Amino acid sequence: MKKIAKVVKMELPGGEAKPGPKLASAGVNMGKFCTDFNAKTADRKGEIVPVIITAYEDKVSDEPLMTDKPAPG
Repeated sequence: MKKIAKVVKMELPGGEAKPGPKLASAGVNMGKFCTDFNAKTADRKGEIVPVIITAYEDKVSDEPLMTDKPAPG
């Protein structure tokens, strides 16, 4: 079983995630994450998409888990 390095919750723009400090803090392969995330959220452009990233010690991550935006109030 792989050892989890960290679990990070973020809000990223649908279909428009880019490598940067926000993703660097998650400790994942930013290029692969952005490609996967953007492909899965292409239909959500213009929306902020809450995402949970599970990163492992070997810098591999699970599929990004997208959640629905919480209802206001």
